[in-house]
Amino acid sequence: MIPSPFAYARPDTLSEAVHLIQQEKAVVLSGGHSLMTDLKQRRVQPDLVVDINGLALTDVIIEPETISIEALVRQNVLLSEDIANAIPMLADVASSAADPAIRARGTLVGALCAAERQGDWAAAALVLDAQLHLTNAENVKKVAD
Repeated sequence: MIPSPFAYARPDTLSEAVHLIQQEKAVVLSGGHSLMTDLKQRRVQPDLVVDINGLALTDVIIEPETISIEALVRQNVLLSEDIANAIPMLADVASSAADPAIRARGTLVGALCAAERQGDWAAAALVLDAQLHLTNAENVKKVAD
C-alpha cells in the first residue's frame, strides 16, 4: 500500500527536532521499521515525519553504577562485549530481539516507545530499574517504572 502524503524534515539539532515534533500529527523516524509498516498500511497518517537520524544521539556511557543509552543507539550495539560485561541481561535480550536486520537499524528507545512485541525490551527495562529521560521544549523529565 502507498502511504498518505506527508512532509519530511531532518533537523540538525535536538532543539529543532523537539520543536518540529511538537507539531500536530508529527511522528519521529529513528530506526524506522515499525513506522514504515504503519505508514504503508496507513495505520499512521502524519502531516510531518521528523527524521532524527542525523542527530548525535548514539552514545552508550558505561559507568560503575549506571549505563546511559541515547535515543539513536541501535539494538545490535547492545551486543558489544563492553555491554555484555556491564549488564549481561541487556546483551542477552539484544541477541534474541527481532532479527538481525531489525537489530541493525532498530533502536532500543524506539522499541520501548512502540512497545515492540518482538523483543523483551520493556521487561528488561523494568527488571533493570531503567529510567527514561524525556525531552520537550521546556525541560527534561525523568520517568521511572
